[in-house]
Amino acid sequence: MIPSTLNVVLEGEFWRGTNGIVWGAGGFGDLYWRRYLDVFDRVVVVSRFANGPPAHGAVATSDPRVAFRSLPFYRGIAGFAAVLPRAWPHLRAAAAADGAFILRAPGGACNLIGHLRSMADRPFAVELVGDPSDVSAALSLGWAGELLRRVWTASTRTLTRRAAAVSYVTSQSLQHRYPARADQPTFAISSVVLNSNDFAHAPRRFARTTRPIRLLFVGALHQLYKGPDVFIEAVAQLTTNGEAVEAVVVGDGAHRAALEALADARGITTRVRFAGHLSREDLFRELDATDLFVLPSRTEGLPRALIEAMARGLPCLGSRVGGIVELLEERALLPVGQLSALVTAISALSRSPDVMHDMATRNLAVARTFSSEQLEPQRRTFYETVRRLA
Repeated sequence: MIPSTLNVVLEGEFWRGTNGIVWGAGGFGDLYWRRYLDVFDRVVVVSRFANGPPAHGAVATSDPRVAFRSLPFYRGIAGFAAVLPRAWPHLRAAAAADGAFILRAPGGACNLIGHLRSMADRPFAVELVGDPSDVSAALSLGWAGELLRRVWTASTRTLTRRAAAVSYVTSQSLQHRYPARADQPTFAISSVVLNSNDFAHAPRRFARTTRPIRLLFVGALHQLYKGPDVFIEAVAQLTTNGEAVEAVVVGDGAHRAALEALADARGITTRVRFAGHLSREDLFRELDATDLFVLPSRTEGLPRALIEAMARGLPCLGSRVGGIVELLEERALLPVGQLSALVTAISALSRSPDVMHDMATRNLAVARTFSSEQLEPQRRTFYETVRRLA
C-alpha cells in the first residue's frame, strides 16, 4: 500500500530548535499529531515559524513521521497580509503538494491554500475551529475592521462550501454561519481531549463562608480575544465594591505584561495571580482549587478550557458568543464585553452556593458528552473520510 500523507494547515506558532526538534505553542506537539497518525502514515504541518527561543509552555515534536513547511511569522489577518508577498511562494508550493489536506480554519493561510486548491480542482477538508466574524469584530479597527470582517467571513464561507468534507467544533453555531453543501459529509467534533480520570467524581459543593470567592481565567494572552482584560477589570470592580475575591490568570503571551500593568494600575496586584502557562496536571490542580470559572470571550469556537472546567465539576460564566452558548445554560451566559453584567453575575453567585452547585452539576453532565470515548470514533471517521478523498 502507498504510504498516506496528510497536509495540515493551521494557525499555530512554531520554533525550530538547534537540535532539529520543533516546538509548538498551544499544545501542538507529538501528542496532538498522534490523532492524525492513527489514520495517516505521515503528517506535513504548514504553519508560521518564529525566530528565537520557544515560548514558555511550548511542546516538542520529535516524531520522525511529522514534517513541517515553514511560513514567515505573523499574527492576525492583518499580519498575514503584511507577510503575504514573502509567504506567497511557500503557500503555492504547499497547495500543490500531494496527499490529503485538512485546513484548520479560520486563518489567512488556510483560506488562501483552500482557494488555490479549489481553483486547481484538488480536494481538501476543513476543520472549522473558530468564527472569523467574531475574531475580526473583536479587533475594534473601525471601518477597516468592518471591511476585514466582511472579507474574511465571506472567504471562510466560500471555503466551507468548496471543501470536500467539513468538521465543526460546534454542534450548531458555526454550521449556521458557515454551512457546507448538502452533498458534503459533515461532522461535529470538539478538539478537546478528556479521558476518564479527567472528570470530577462529583460536582463541587459550596457553603456560605467569609473567605474570598476564587475566580479562574484560562486562555492564551497573545491576543485579547478571550477577554482577560475584562476579567481583570471585573476583579477590580468587585474589590471596589467591597467583595472578597481572589483571582488567577492562567496563560501566557505578548499581552501578559500589559495585563499585569492593568492589575497594578487598578490596585489589585494582591488579588490577582498570573500563573503563566501550566502543564495539564497543574491546570487541573488550579481548577480543583477554584470556586468559579470565568471566560468573558469576545470570540470563540468551542473553548476547550471551558469544557475542562465543566469536567472538574465547576460552575462557569461565559460570553454569549460562538460555541459557549452550546455549553452553558442561559443564566450563565453574559453579553459580550459588558463589564457590569459580569460583575453582577459574580457577585450574585458568590452569595448563592446552592445555585453554584446546581450549575456545577449540570456542567459536569454536559462535559461527559465530550469524553474521548465518545469523540475518538467520530474523529477517526472524519480522518478516514479525508484519506479516501486524497
